[in-house]
Amino acid sequence: IVTIHRPPGVAVRLTVKGGASQVVLDDQRAKGAGDLFLETPGAGSAPARYELEIMGGASRVGLDSR
Repeated sequence: IVTIHRPPGVAVRLTVKGGASQVVLDDQRAKGAGDLFLETPGAGSAPARYELEIMGGASRVGLDSR
């Protein structure tokens, strides 16, 4: 299980390679996902953002802001 909390307003790009049984990025959810790419709104043009890559499969991956 991987859970990451980020400061409010920080954009995120998340890539999962090798699959994950459950992925949650804020209000975006995917179950039984193979390779997957998710991002928060505006992440592509954000001058500062988190870029996360998880490889090798995971049971659950969660990212949220606190």
